[in-house]
Amino acid sequence: VVMRDVSDSFKESCNEYVVRSQFKLFFSSRRGGEVLVELGIADVVENSLVITSMATGASYFTIGSACTSKLTFTLTRDAVDKLTAVAALSKGMWVRVGQYNLVNDGAQDENDYSNGGSYTLGTCKMGSFFIYDIKNTDYKCDVVCYDSMLDFDKNVSQAELQYMQENTKTIDGWCSYFCERCSNTNNILSYVRTSPIANETLEVCLSYDSEVNTFREAIEFIAMLAGGFATVTVDGELTIKTFSRESVSIGSHVGLMEGSFEKNISIISGFYTTVAGF
Repeated sequence: VVMRDVSDSFKESCNEYVVRSQFKLFFSSRRGGEVLVELGIADVVENSLVITSMATGASYFTIGSACTSKLTFTLTRDAVDKLTAVAALSKGMWVRVGQYNLVNDGAQDENDYSNGGSYTLGTCKMGSFFIYDIKNTDYKCDVVCYDSMLDFDKNVSQAELQYMQENTKTIDGWCSYFCERCSNTNNILSYVRTSPIANETLEVCLSYDSEVNTFREAIEFIAMLAGGFATVTVDGELTIKTFSRESVSIGSHVGLMEGSFEKNISIISGFYTTVAGF
């Protein structure tokens, strides 16, 4: 389960019998740049917006994954016109997604939940993505987006490979280096520490017998050393997360069966690792 940081007011609103919620899409030419177009629920075909996020690419827990998150949605014809009017419907443009709940906040606008003096109480950031593919026909416009992790699928040059073999850095230091090497005009990559990691003070270099073709593969090795998995934050920053148990409460009106780890017995069947890498 991918968790999002939200306010207590947001959590309380999710337990209401009727959850009044909106989402918005903010289009810009670069990540974190000036918003060119703002779209809402009426601009997206119903039930077409889907965000897929994974901590591992397998059906079991793995250490050292570096999965990308995917955003897909279908635009209405009016929305297509809004975007084309400012040349915002093109590959490489950035889309920031936010969910907004109506919460107990007197400053919040009844019509636009994203407005108000303390509107952040009702905000849930869902991620920043760049447009990867557009299928625009007379009948519909399907848009496929990915997060910053895809920018690390950049080939490692011979000089960069030699640098990683001859220099030592901490895990944080290497992650910052990878961001520096993979940044581009529309996405200045950065690294942020969001959770405790293993071997945080250890300085390492790439072993000479390792085959690293892309920076994403290098990130996977580093994430393995950190005892977690690499991912991208909702703001588009590279980070390393570790697996943990979180307390989750579900409103009584939600039709889900209650369960807990204590009522289930699990057996660890084995561990798999590699000797290559950093």
